Amino acid sequence: MTEVIVNFLLYLFALFFHWKKFKVIDNGFILLATYCLVALACVFHYMSAPLDWQGISLLPLLFLFSINLLFFRPYLVNNNLITDKIEIKKSPVYFIFIYIYIILGGVVVFYGYDKVAETILRNDWNAVRQDVYSGDNVVYENQLERFAKIFTGFLQPMAILFFFYLLSEAFVKKHVLTVVSLLLAVLIPSFLTIVSVASRGMIVLLIVQFLVSYFVFKKNISKKTNRIIKFGSLFFLAVFIIYSMSVTQSRFGESAEGGMSGNAEDSLLFYFGHSMLTFADGLADSIKSYFWGDYLFGKEEILKAGIDNLVGTHFDTKFFTYVGALYLDFGPFFTFFIAIIFPFLMALIFQYKKKLDMADLMIYVYYLTFLINGVFVVGIGYYIGWLMIFSIYIIFKIVKFIA
Repeated sequence: MTEVIVNFLLYLFALFFHWKKFKVIDNGFILLATYCLVALACVFHYMSAPLDWQGISLLPLLFLFSINLLFFRPYLVNNNLITDKIEIKKSPVYFIFIYIYIILGGVVVFYGYDKVAETILRNDWNAVRQDVYSGDNVVYENQLERFAKIFTGFLQPMAILFFFYLLSEAFVKKHVLTVVSLLLAVLIPSFLTIVSVASRGMIVLLIVQFLVSYFVFKKNISKKTNRIIKFGSLFFLAVFIIYSMSVTQSRFGESAEGGMSGNAEDSLLFYFGHSMLTFADGLADSIKSYFWGDYLFGKEEILKAGIDNLVGTHFDTKFFTYVGALYLDFGPFFTFFIAIIFPFLMALIFQYKKKLDMADLMIYVYYLTFLINGVFVVGIGYYIGWLMIFSIYIIFKIVKFIA
């Protein structure tokens, strides 16, 4: 128990020092607050089921905290150092990306709306989730839908970033239709995907993506538009709460009074409060060999054979954080080495430059959302997202250089 409390206090102190230094809610604050809340959820989950975590020790948690801070480095600065450097020149390639995203978002909706309508009418979220676990859930009907889902899924943070870019005072009046279309191209396909797999975590990630992109352009958005954003956010939050309660009750039952059962409440606590525990008791405590990139690059054979069977871990299907994904592939030494080098390279792109364009901000947002989502887990083959974002980054830079 002491180890889990110490783990929470470490993140709490980091959050406190960040606030004391900058006294503003910015993306660095959001990043630390997310990890702090998950660490707190880990405490409560451990208290509810201590026998499930008898292998917990302090050293893996200290390692996890240290690696996290190393990866967080580019964001633990004054947010104004980022926003004050933004200088975006209009470019046709930006609108090409936006329109492609809108079109492919429409493709996702075209192929997916009828299946989602059937799922909603079915009103059995537990059965939907079991189909996902068993592999019976149909992900796509053809290659066009597959490409559209991959493109809109991995590049969703970029589309949200462009949405707030268009909301700046210089654009919003001239591109109302484009702004609305882009927002719908983000929200509707996301909603279809979330409902099709009865997910709750994906909504949290979507909220985070909107939040971090908003803070990038907040200073350039008019007061009137800011008010609209706040009211719209309240509506979206209400829908999120209703949907989450419906899914949780369906999957884990209702109480006699009609609210969420104890199992439902425990499921929420488990969902948000086990990833750090799993890293310490499930992965780092027993791993005997490493994949050397097979998890990063998505070698399907490791899933068929079972990760636990191959490397000696015992986390089953639990979350194990993005650090755990690196640990699976490269072990503690090379994970530490990557945590030194990779954030420095990211900082070269968006922290140490005098001016930031849209390509730089795309890396800024993608890396940040990767870290926030990574407090839970990153999926096998996550290199695809990085490959796509760096490809678009290079294209944008080339076009800017030519222009």
